[in-house]
Amino acid sequence: MTIRAARIDANGVYLGMEELASEEELTPLHLPKLGECDNPPGEYLWIPEPITAANPHGGAFQSIAWLNYLQAIAAKEEEVRIRRAERQRLRAMPIDQARAERARLKALSPAEHQAEMERLHGTKASGR
Repeated sequence: MTIRAARIDANGVYLGMEELASEEELTPLHLPKLGECDNPPGEYLWIPEPITAANPHGGAFQSIAWLNYLQAIAAKEEEVRIRRAERQRLRAMPIDQARAERARLKALSPAEHQAEMERLHGTKASGR
């Protein structure tokens, strides 16, 4: 009896369907509960989830492009949050002190500027 199972790599990327001769050939990188899958190989990531009545497969595939898009949106939102926090910090200073601080920040290299924003705002900043 052959077993059809989806195969993923160590990072969870879908590699395609495989037919195995027996259950002994199954590895942790096989998803035997998925006997059919029409997703294109290399474009989907397996996200493990608890097995429930609503999700008997123990996970779901998500588009890698979609996950990258969501990550880019989150990074942009964080960048905007940091810029707003920096504007607010500078507005709270006397005008001369704020001008001096802006000039000091502008003179920093991109890497130094990023490190300073991380220090001031406690998070990763993507630069200027």
